[in-house]
Amino acid sequence: MFNGAAPRFGDNPRLNFTLESLGVTGAAAVGSLAVAGAATVGSLSVGGVPVNLAQGGVAGWPFPGAVAFMAAKPFLNLGRIVGGAVNSFVPTIGNLEYFPFLLHHTTSIDRIAFVVSVGGGAGSVARVGIYNSDPVTFGPTSLVIDGGEFDTTLVQENITVIAPTTLTGGVLYWIALNSGVSAPTVGGISPSDIWSPLGAAAGLLSGNPCTRLRLASAYGALPVNFPAGGGSRLLGTTVPSVWVRPV
Repeated sequence: MFNGAAPRFGDNPRLNFTLESLGVTGAAAVGSLAVAGAATVGSLSVGGVPVNLAQGGVAGWPFPGAVAFMAAKPFLNLGRIVGGAVNSFVPTIGNLEYFPFLLHHTTSIDRIAFVVSVGGGAGSVARVGIYNSDPVTFGPTSLVIDGGEFDTTLVQENITVIAPTTLTGGVLYWIALNSGVSAPTVGGISPSDIWSPLGAAAGLLSGNPCTRLRLASAYGALPVNFPAGGGSRLLGTTVPSVWVRPV
């Protein structure tokens, strides 16, 4: 609500612009910009150079290089809350290593990946996936994304293309990784750089919080339903760095 007449752009010299001064080249649109008549967020020109504000209908940022950055569809590092240095993680053979994460916004993804920094021995393989959580206990339940099996003998990015899958914002999910034959070294996230809602055991409140859990599980296809029983709590330890790509 405004007291009196609503303010106009022209009343403030810092906001005194027109669609023409923003470099709109297509039909005008009320409440948004349009380029060549397209019903999408448009573009504006800085120094005569167009700066795209949309890639695939998703709003970007008006900074130099935004077009290339958004066109590349950057991956999201699940669980990371700060931009710390990449760490290393060595999984324990015959165990599910798992930890929770959430996204602030509902997001559809079409890739899941992790990076091998030191290849495992001959026959080294690993699997990674994402599980739903129980709305009451918050423990992992059903498999929602299965990344399949990766050859982890080579130093490389391991990326699996998946059917576009929607993860709901504000809902807890779990990442699970299982490795077999010979453990590789994969990218990891330091305990100081992750969101850790798992708490700490009584008597350890002045120490490190729990960052992940480990559950004995023979290597194989990720179970459709997460095994019952819960795993051992690991305090102040690195977690595997798993990435997804928004659609």
